[in-house]
Amino acid sequence: MKVLFLCLSSIVLLLSYYRDSIESTIRLSGLFKTIKQFNTHNCTIKYPKELQACEDFQVINSGASPQILFGCSTNMMQRYVWFPPFGALDKSTPGIIRDSFYLYDVNSDQLTTLSLEGFPESNDLVLHGFAATKIDDDNHALYVINHRRQGNGDLIEKFIYKTGGVSLRHVESFDGSDNGIVRTANAITVIDHKTDSFYVTNDHFYQTSPMHDLELVLIRPWSFVSFYSKETGFKIVKEGLHSACGINHVGDKVLVTAVQAGAMYVYDVNQDHTLKLFKKIDFDFLVDNIQISDGLIYVAGHPSALDFVKYVKNPRRYTAPSMVARVPVDEALSATARPIPEIVFSDPGALISGSSVGTILKVGDSNIQFVSGVINEGFLRCDQ
Repeated sequence: MKVLFLCLSSIVLLLSYYRDSIESTIRLSGLFKTIKQFNTHNCTIKYPKELQACEDFQVINSGASPQILFGCSTNMMQRYVWFPPFGALDKSTPGIIRDSFYLYDVNSDQLTTLSLEGFPESNDLVLHGFAATKIDDDNHALYVINHRRQGNGDLIEKFIYKTGGVSLRHVESFDGSDNGIVRTANAITVIDHKTDSFYVTNDHFYQTSPMHDLELVLIRPWSFVSFYSKETGFKIVKEGLHSACGINHVGDKVLVTAVQAGAMYVYDVNQDHTLKLFKKIDFDFLVDNIQISDGLIYVAGHPSALDFVKYVKNPRRYTAPSMVARVPVDEALSATARPIPEIVFSDPGALISGSSVGTILKVGDSNIQFVSGVINEGFLRCDQ
């Protein structure tokens, strides 16, 4: 009886200790949750034949004549052979893997494939997250995660896009893989293009199975954020995150989403570029990339972890729900406000599955919503 009492007491203590984690896991899993369509009127999938697996996009030239840069796979099914975020690490495919960038003009509804200038012909370009920052009225700098097969791991590639052009000019590669500081890159935000300073999320600590998979299954807070500048080189500036994913910055704060925590963290930046927690904002779904538009922070993600896992494993057979929510910038940066994310889009998988990025652009008197996904064909445009 004493042994039984001790066992039951231990179980109660463990459940009490992990209560928040268990509740969060059940909530984010999608169990007992019904996802309905919301703000899905006047929505159309654009360019499904041309665009595959456009996991991230960036808005440039916003305002009256907005354009969107998409980074996409040229062969979606190739990602099940080589794409480290999926744990697909087969290097045996001959030749090179060359993903592509596309420029979408919102007003004309026209899509342009951008060629690459100066990029090594023998190197892979396997796209994931990327960031665009304005240099001047005529030029933007792109900082791009490249899951290349050559070398020891990921690179950050820098390109220049000239407004009105049809190409990207490669100017530099940044390698933080040798010392493990950039090993599982997911997303990037640029602080200053003049000093090439940027933050990069790493969504796993381990690159290969079985630990890569166990880290995910056991919901371990082992992922981290890296920083680079010409002055400092690469260094780790924040650890202990549950699958660090999306990243952006606004004002003097850095924003990071942690997928398995269902949360966006708002950080102060210390003098040495390390990050200090300022605020945590909880979402009701697995959070992915972050976009900022017209004073609002948009976070896309996955309201059912179980459906998302099935979908990623077999997108031809399964669908997964999508969701986008937003938080006002001023509330995120306020020391006293407690932001409650506002859902601006949801879909059970009828229109688009596995949303990884979304935003709403004000164009004239119209609000136009854009949503793209991890392993989708095309992107969703909703004129509202």
